[in-house]
Amino acid sequence: MAHATREIHRLTLTDIIAAKPGRHADGGGLYLQVTPAGRSWLFRYVFASKENWMGLGRVDLAHLADNLAAARGKAAGARSAIIAGKDPLAERRASAAPKTPAVAVPTFRDAAQDYLRARSGDWKNKVHKQQWLSTLDSYVYPTIGKVAVNAVTVDHVRQILEPIWRTKTETARRVRGRIEMVLDREAALGHRSLADNPARQAIVRQLLGKGKPLNGHHVALPYHDLVDLMTKLDKRNDVPSLALQWIVLTATRSSEAREMPWSELDLKNRLWVIPAARMKRDREHRVPLSLLAVSVIERVAKREGCPFVFAGPSGDPISDTAIRNVLRSLGVTKDRGSMHGMRSAFRDWAAESGVDDAVAEACLAHVVPDKVVAAYKRTTFFKMRTDVMERWGLFLQ
Repeated sequence: MAHATREIHRLTLTDIIAAKPGRHADGGGLYLQVTPAGRSWLFRYVFASKENWMGLGRVDLAHLADNLAAARGKAAGARSAIIAGKDPLAERRASAAPKTPAVAVPTFRDAAQDYLRARSGDWKNKVHKQQWLSTLDSYVYPTIGKVAVNAVTVDHVRQILEPIWRTKTETARRVRGRIEMVLDREAALGHRSLADNPARQAIVRQLLGKGKPLNGHHVALPYHDLVDLMTKLDKRNDVPSLALQWIVLTATRSSEAREMPWSELDLKNRLWVIPAARMKRDREHRVPLSLLAVSVIERVAKREGCPFVFAGPSGDPISDTAIRNVLRSLGVTKDRGSMHGMRSAFRDWAAESGVDDAVAEACLAHVVPDKVVAAYKRTTFFKMRTDVMERWGLFLQ
């Protein structure tokens, strides 16, 4: 490569984006590490005849130039410390060490409670927070509730997850993720190393395997059968039936549709803007509306003083159960199709209709899974999605 003779600053932005799994030297002890869990920066050095690896944080592909410059700056600072006869890791630990008993390293239970307080404004509903508390009480606290966060090890995580990894796979995965998030926050607070979170997905998979396959693929009607379903729904004018048509036509999640206020709709421009606070991934989603979707909304009667489009008698959003009852009344049983499966049916139609994968995923508000692809495809494909959703509406007529 053209930069092979450089001692430092060997990696270009293109090198970093395209790097394959392994460690890639930037020079001067700085390395890019690529694992299934993501990209991160490491600093390798020898001090007192002992080799050490120090984590310098994750790679931020969205701000890569600044991120690379920051990593090089940290590496330069570490090299300066070594020249001055200081161990960079020891210096970092000393700077992060509690100065008074008031900032002592907390137990995992205290850290988790602090995490929940800090994130209290992020919960979309009380049920989600209660699920957090319930899983921690049942599976985590008995093992590490009284353990200091900087003493939590891979073996602790194994003890927690191994008994439920095969029998309660989805619960185990959620527990793993929650342990990881609490420890990541404690690392950010300086209570443990950023580079050695023992609950990282890649580490747990090495210990316990992938677990049994999720039961969670929602059963989807064959998309051709949706045409007949929409014909039957069109003959009904009740709110749950109109909501179900809206869910099918917009390929959105049930909660996003059921809890939709009139204020999110711009029917003149055929647009529905779902704010980040109501989206699963906390990102605003702009949904282009087909002519058929607009016609469905025009059949919904506005109720004075009620902000929700699909409201029940009490004025609150209709329930999932109300929409499921519509499906069951039309002969769509659980083993033939679920409400969420309507999104899967749309995805199947898109695949067989030649819609680009990235555009189809954007229609579903999915994040492009490959970080390298995502770095190049930052667009929301709105114009292309407008065409796709109109085609979907025409197909369902």
